[in-house]
Amino acid sequence: MALPTGAQLAAWMVGQRLLATIPEDLSVLDGAMAAAILAFEGATFWSPFLAGAAVTRRFDGPGGYDLYPGVGILSVNSLKVGGTLLTEDVDFFLQDRKLGRYAYQRIEFAGYVVGDRRVVEIAGVFGAAQEIPDDVLLALLSKAAAGVSTDSTSTGALKREKAGPVEYEYDVSGGATTKAAQLLATYDGAVAAWRRMV
Repeated sequence: MALPTGAQLAAWMVGQRLLATIPEDLSVLDGAMAAAILAFEGATFWSPFLAGAAVTRRFDGPGGYDLYPGVGILSVNSLKVGGTLLTEDVDFFLQDRKLGRYAYQRIEFAGYVVGDRRVVEIAGVFGAAQEIPDDVLLALLSKAAAGVSTDSTSTGALKREKAGPVEYEYDVSGGATTKAAQLLATYDGAVAAWRRMV
C-alpha cells in the first residue's frame, strides 16, 4: 500500500464523521496529507519512510567496523567498499532491524573500513518499510485530519473561519477540541513507536 492521498483522507474523515461528505476539490486534503507525511518522516527520522525502487547511494566510511548510514536499509543488492564488492553474511552483516521486520539501521563489517568520504557504495532499497503499517496509516490520517478545517456539523467537528487577519477555530458540536486532541494523540503514539535512534 502506498502513502495515503487526499482522497483516502476524505473517505476516512467521512467514516469518522469528521466530514459530512467528500468535497469535490481535494486540494486542501492533499496538502494536509502531504504535510502529515513530511511531519511524520521528520519526527521519526525515517526519510523516506516508505521504500521506493532500488537505488545506489554512497556513504562515508565509518573509520571502524560499524556503519550507521542514517537511512533504513530494506535490502542490499550489492555493497562495495573502495570499489571492492563485499559478500553479505561474510564481509558485512545487516543489523538492528526495528521489530525484526522492518529496515536495518546498521551495517557491521567483518574488517576495518577506513573513514574516507563516500567510500561505501550500497545498491539497494532504502526506507523504513515496503508496505505502510496500519499504525502509521492511522497516524498519518489522524495528523492530517487534525489540521484540516471542516464545515461539518457532525460530532467532534472543528470549524475555522477567517475574519481579516484573524482566524477563529471553534467547536460546532461540543467535542471538537477533544477529538482533535485524540487525533493528535494517535499520531504522537505512532511517532514515539517509530522514532529511529540517530
